[in-house]
Amino acid sequence: MLHILGSYWEDQSKRLFRLLTSKPKNPGLPLLVYSIGEDLPSSWHVQCQSSLKVASLQAEGYVSEVHLSTFSGNLRQADMVARITSDLKWLASKCPVVPSLESAPITEYLDVGLTNFFSLQIRENEKERRRAKIREK
Repeated sequence: MLHILGSYWEDQSKRLFRLLTSKPKNPGLPLLVYSIGEDLPSSWHVQCQSSLKVASLQAEGYVSEVHLSTFSGNLRQADMVARITSDLKWLASKCPVVPSLESAPITEYLDVGLTNFFSLQIRENEKERRRAKIREK
């Protein structure tokens, strides 16, 4: 049983790592983990965090904050619905702001690119002429 559980945690840890590394590190995302089961030991949260390697994900900047929640019994009960709602509000409050994108017309993009390209060549040409002590044209 322990081997199966260890294999499960290893698979889930790899899955979480692949999911989080498929996005840019910055900004880190909040992580909400639900454990559903009867009579989970008091050390369950610690085991869950260590098995998912949450500390290393936080150290690397993939995860900003972690919230673990355990459920047992009927998930449709009013107190469970209130807890899930509270957890989702926490998650929504911790989500990073979406970066704004800049846009420019294609003509401006080409103008800037061509100007930089030719001005670089002209500056390099001027440097070579000065080194060779050739007069300006």
